[in-house]
Amino acid sequence: MCRNEAAIWVPGANCLVETENSDILAVALRKIYQWSRCQWKMEYPLTDNSAIEKAAVRKAFESEGHVKQHLLCTVHSERTLRRRFRSQETHIAYEHMRHAIRVLSETECINLCNLAITAVSTESDRRYIQQEWLETRQSWAMFARQHNQLLLQATSSNACEAWHGRLKLGSGLRKGDSATHGIYGCVRTVHDCAHDVDNNILAAQMDERTRHTTLTKTYPSLKRFPFAVQKTIALEEKKVAIRLEQDMPLPVRELSNGLFVCYCLFSRRYQLPCQHIFHMDHAEPRARDTLGHEILETGLLTPQMWGIYEERLNGGGFEMYEKQPGEEILVPTTIVRPSDNKTLRVLRLGEINERIRSTFYRLEEQDPESSSQFVDAINNLITTIICLPTTTGNLPSLSTPLFPLVATPSPVLFTVLGQSHSAPPIPDISSIGIPVPSRTLSPLSAPSG
Repeated sequence: MCRNEAAIWVPGANCLVETENSDILAVALRKIYQWSRCQWKMEYPLTDNSAIEKAAVRKAFESEGHVKQHLLCTVHSERTLRRRFRSQETHIAYEHMRHAIRVLSETECINLCNLAITAVSTESDRRYIQQEWLETRQSWAMFARQHNQLLLQATSSNACEAWHGRLKLGSGLRKGDSATHGIYGCVRTVHDCAHDVDNNILAAQMDERTRHTTLTKTYPSLKRFPFAVQKTIALEEKKVAIRLEQDMPLPVRELSNGLFVCYCLFSRRYQLPCQHIFHMDHAEPRARDTLGHEILETGLLTPQMWGIYEERLNGGGFEMYEKQPGEEILVPTTIVRPSDNKTLRVLRLGEINERIRSTFYRLEEQDPESSSQFVDAINNLITTIICLPTTTGNLPSLSTPLFPLVATPSPVLFTVLGQSHSAPPIPDISSIGIPVPSRTLSPLSAPSG
């Protein structure tokens, strides 16, 4: 997804696959990278907590050295916490972790994670917070994104989710439904949805030339700003009325380099006047003319201040934030990063889990009986692996994988290479309609041709 100067998210590329796995997505990302003539420098990929997507980014761009930190969507992170700590006993831990996502300092984030660990009663929950959240705080916490305004503005993958929702709506599908049309129908749907986005861009370009917000009547200098920036400032100014209704105290901000400095989230995101500065401006008495009428822009926000804000935008819109170089932040030495081999093993395990889960839901939609047999077959296979050390005394040689994952466009499969070890018999899963290929591949490897 790309954002233009009018703050409209535009889909830059699409990947249509039958079965999602990291190898296919990695090839798609490399193809997009080649289309951009190697100018697309992915420094901060932002995805949900999908092992397939994280492994694909790692495979596609690890050799380039551009990726600085893989970030996670804050919305999906909160949903994960809500699913894990949904009971009343773990509500306090959930509140601590939800607050830890938004804090601005790493020290406070660590303290909140430790409070959440002490708030849970089971050892599994303590280990879960320690390993899955505290040790990976650089990827999901907002304190690690304070050095770049673009990272503060795009904290979630909602733009991609909205585009996917538009594609499903254009196809007449709901969440969980499977498409019944072919490739031609998919291409037509993408084309129609992209045409709607183009119409929105043309309408935004017309608004830039013809429209102004009503706030320009109070601040005439605001007319020199793009209409998209005017709307952003106007939405922030409306929050002053809420502050006055709630009798919130008048904020106090210091003057530095001709501007009042505020450290709220809006100011750090856009470097524009926020609700606190507007509140101060509303409380400032205005100068009056000879007839007793107030003279506009004679409070705190003077034309000189608006001129400084205009210089920050460099005569453009939201693309200004992409041109500004991000400040490098030092990674604290307290972070214990897992080894690369462990990270790859964790990503492979997560990808296998996701592919098994997606296969189950696909079978559940087609035939519930087949999905039940599939679950039984997977359970028997896992039981075989777990019981193997107790039956044979030791694991087989790692040179021969026991259950390699078959990488084909078909549903997820497991098969056994050789039956020389004295393991329990492997259940037959061919009866549930899952084709077994004639050859097997090493785990997570793409089929040739």
